Amino acid sequence: MDDNNYKKENPNFVPKHFLETHADVYIKAAKDPSYKDTSLGFRIENAGSFANYLLNMDKSVVPGYTRDLIAKKINEFNKNDTDVKVIIYDLYQQKGSLKLVIGWGGKGETTDLIEMTLLDN
Repeated sequence: MDDNNYKKENPNFVPKHFLETHADVYIKAAKDPSYKDTSLGFRIENAGSFANYLLNMDKSVVPGYTRDLIAKKINEFNKNDTDVKVIIYDLYQQKGSLKLVIGWGGKGETTDLIEMTLLDN
């Protein structure tokens, strides 16, 4: 079925923008049972890449990229069976000011703030 016919038959369907699609790939990977067997360095880098997509979603003007959606994605990612988590570092007052850190070790260790790299124009 082509996209136009699908849209006609499913008028409420809203396609995901690429930032959300990529964030969901990281969530899916973190849910895989083999994820816990990867190296700590891999999991930290993976969480950092995931967080970068979330930061870009926060800066994006795409409708639907709300704080609630971003928090939901963080919660889904953090359900992984490892000690590497994405943490909201700073409660933000307005869209575009989100700050995240990656925590691991179960001892409150965190990285520096992840620098925002705008991918979406």
